[in-house]
Amino acid sequence: SLSSPCFTSSTSSSPLSSILAESWSQASTGYDRVFIPKFQPWTDDGLHYLEEALRYEPSSFVSKDKEEENEVIHVYVPCCGPGQELMPVANTIENVLGEKKKGKATKIQVLGLDLSPGMVEVARRRIEAASEDTKQEQDKKTTIINLDKEITVVVGDAALPPSSNNHIVFSCFGLQQLPDPLST
Repeated sequence: SLSSPCFTSSTSSSPLSSILAESWSQASTGYDRVFIPKFQPWTDDGLHYLEEALRYEPSSFVSKDKEEENEVIHVYVPCCGPGQELMPVANTIENVLGEKKKGKATKIQVLGLDLSPGMVEVARRRIEAASEDTKQEQDKKTTIINLDKEITVVVGDAALPPSSNNHIVFSCFGLQQLPDPLST
């Protein structure tokens, strides 16, 4: 199942954070329409490197879910903006692990976090549209890969990630925007 809940994580209450969040919210639709297509080559490169890493050592990206006995992959996408990376990351993982783990239940949990409510809203709409497209494609297929995707988009400060138990951190442009990307 795919989900795209939108809720608020811990956010910085500094005046600068508020100004940045409002500015990015105002620019969100135009940014998505104008800049995201121009950034696609870098996103594609990042997805290619993710695919290579997953093919090389897939077990290093998976852990057992404590509540269920299924395998789970936690992915964090800081500064996710309009969400252009969220579904492709989940799909890349699904495609690679689907080839390697037929019959094993694996859950892919992708968390996108952005300071801007406007960007998060664009990301939520993108996920909903992609989810509907994916559902229609799955309805046409006869083979079923036992993978479950959960994509969550959160308003929050990427410098204060809500969890540290991520197997994958995927960021083409987000981390460089933070004051201390390495500590994040």
